[in-house]
Amino acid sequence: MEINHLTSDEIESYVNFKLTVDENEQIITHLSVCEDCLEKVDLYWSEFRDPDITINKAQVEKKLMNQIRRSNLIGNSITLGIVGFIKMINGLIEPLLSAMKKAQRKRDIKE
Repeated sequence: MEINHLTSDEIESYVNFKLTVDENEQIITHLSVCEDCLEKVDLYWSEFRDPDITINKAQVEKKLMNQIRRSNLIGNSITLGIVGFIKMINGLIEPLLSAMKKAQRKRDIKE
């Protein structure tokens, strides 16, 4: 499977905090699976970051952790939705199967 790497503009915008929340989450998701782009971000961060932007390390860490939690929440919500759907389908199918088994037993008894 081919990975679409981040562009230089995307990396620059990410490092200089110029992205929307959704764009930022997409970048973080990509960086979690793409070592090449993560290395480019690290390089850009150390060499080319806009010096006029002052960074409070604690704020950046808090923002990153909140984004990770949000991403995990979305994944967990999807998982719970799928599990709930499967349980609902099982709840609908189980009475039908029970009825079919009872009907089969009655037929077996008559034979």
